[in-house]
Amino acid sequence: MSEYDVVVVGAGNAAMCAALAAREHGVKVAVLEWAAFGDHGGNSTFTAGAIRTVYNGVDD
Repeated sequence: MSEYDVVVVGAGNAAMCAALAAREHGVKVAVLEWAAFGDHGGNSTFTAGAIRTVYNGVDD
């Protein structure tokens, strides 16, 4: 079993920035993502990194 200093839950933009910042400080990082490969990324999936506003659902 591996040991980590930081566990980041989710693989969206903010989570990956947090994981990168932690790694740059020399700690061991694990990133956990529930979404299937290809569906991961949180809101960044829909925005290519821009800000997303939801109206009536994902199709909007």
